[in-house]
Amino acid sequence: MMLKHKRQNRIANVDMVAMCDIAFLLLCFFMLSAKFKDINSPIQVTTPATKYSMIVCSMHDNNVAVILIRDNKVFLQLNDVALRKQTLLNMALKRKINFNEAELSKFSLIGNFGSPMHQLKSFISQYNNRTHVNLQGIPIDTTANNEFYHWIQEARKAFYLQHRAELHFAIEGEQKQSYPTIKLVIDNLQKQDINKFELVTRSANQAGL
Repeated sequence: MMLKHKRQNRIANVDMVAMCDIAFLLLCFFMLSAKFKDINSPIQVTTPATKYSMIVCSMHDNNVAVILIRDNKVFLQLNDVALRKQTLLNMALKRKINFNEAELSKFSLIGNFGSPMHQLKSFISQYNNRTHVNLQGIPIDTTANNEFYHWIQEARKAFYLQHRAELHFAIEGEQKQSYPTIKLVIDNLQKQDINKFELVTRSANQAGL
């Protein structure tokens, strides 16, 4: 009769050095890839549906500025936090308006905006993620009061200084938006030699058609 050997329980050794290294690498990755959370954008646009919808650029890439058109009003969305802040500083200098650090920081977290410069301080102070104010849109016309032209101009300057690259543009218009406002936006872009931009649409499947 053979004796049965009793199986010994072995305790597995875990190399905590390697585990700590992995945890540290993951922590660094999440810290470096994290982005500031935007305050809810005050303007939402329902884009027209098309069977052949195709967007080359991502609407949320930092190198893309989105021009929103709704109710014949023009709004601007800058996806990069630092770009928003610097563009506002440039516009403030041009219009001789002073913004304090708290106003600049809050503006840098707002998804999109559309107010005349003389009302922008009031817009920033009143706006929060639970209240959507009634925006008038960025003034756009063929006169010297064409603030939209200067917003685009200063955003491009700020982006180039930060990244040494060109800022890309996309136009997102309401599905029932009249054409003259869209044409005015395109004319303003072309005056600055911006002849390539995306037109944002929804696919027919997304629209339930």
